[in-house]
Amino acid sequence: MTITQPLLNEGQKMIYGRKRILDTFYKTHPVGKDIMEEDISGISFDDDYVLLHVENKNLRIKKSDVIRNFWEHRTRTPSYFDYRIWRQRPLEGGVPKEHPVCAVDHNANVNQLLNTDIRTKTDKDGTKRIYLVTPGLQEPKTCTCGSFTQMKENQLELSLEFKKYCPDIEFRPVCKHIQWYIRYSCLFMDMQVIKRRYKNNPRACTYFYDHSKRKILYKITENIYKSDVGWIPAEGWKEKAVCDPSGMPTGNCWSVLEGALCQEPPYSLHPYSKQVEYMVNRSSYPKSRY
Repeated sequence: MTITQPLLNEGQKMIYGRKRILDTFYKTHPVGKDIMEEDISGISFDDDYVLLHVENKNLRIKKSDVIRNFWEHRTRTPSYFDYRIWRQRPLEGGVPKEHPVCAVDHNANVNQLLNTDIRTKTDKDGTKRIYLVTPGLQEPKTCTCGSFTQMKENQLELSLEFKKYCPDIEFRPVCKHIQWYIRYSCLFMDMQVIKRRYKNNPRACTYFYDHSKRKILYKITENIYKSDVGWIPAEGWKEKAVCDPSGMPTGNCWSVLEGALCQEPPYSLHPYSKQVEYMVNRSSYPKSRY
C-alpha cells in the first residue's frame, strides 16, 4: 500500500498516519469490514477528504473523522492498573518537581493479586519505562514521553489542522501519561478526603486486578468490622473488563473505584491482600486464584 502525502507538514503526517486512517475507515464505513488492508492499493488526499484506492474506486473518509480518531487515541486514559507513581521522586527544595509515572509490568509480578512487589516495565535495552509528569495549577503541564514531545514540537501545525476541520476541539499537547495522572490525582485526593471525614468507615469496596483476563474484580460490604461480614453480592465477586477486544481502555476500572467513593456515605477502597482475605467468605471465583 502506498500513501501519497503531497506537501503535508509534520503535524498533518502525525494525524494522517496509515493506522489512524484505516481505523477510522473501518469504524465509519458500513462496507469497511468487508475490505481487507491488502485490498487497498493506496491512500491520497483531496480537499476535505482522505481517499482510499480500492480497485477502480476511491473511498472517501472525512478528514474531520480521522482527526477525531487521532484525538481519541492520543487522549485515551489507560487503566488504573497500567501505571503507578514511582516512589523515587526528583525533589526541588524538598518538594516533588516532577511526578514519575511508571508502567507496571504485570507479567513480571509474581504476586499480582496481593498487589505487592510491583515491577516496572522496561524497554528492550533494559531502561525502565518511567515518565516525568510536571504538575500544573489546573492540569499537568508536560510529560517526558516521546508522544508529548512530538505533539509539543508540532503544536502550531496540529492546532491549525484541528481549527480548520474540528473547530469544536481545542487542541493542546497531551499524552496518555498525563491523562492517567489527572485521573489518578483526583482519585487519590478523594480517598484522602474520605479518610479524614469518615473515620472508621464501615462501608468498604475490596478489589484486585486479574491481568490474565484484563478484568477488575471487586466486592462491597456494608460493615467491614463484623467478623461475619456479609459480602454483597453473596454469590461472589463482581467483575468488569478493563479493556475492549481491540485493547482500548474501557474506563470500567475508574468507574468502579470512583463510583465507590462517590456514594453517600462512601465506600472506602481496599486493594485485596492477605489482611482482608479472612473477610472473603464463599466466592464463586476459584480459590486457587488466592
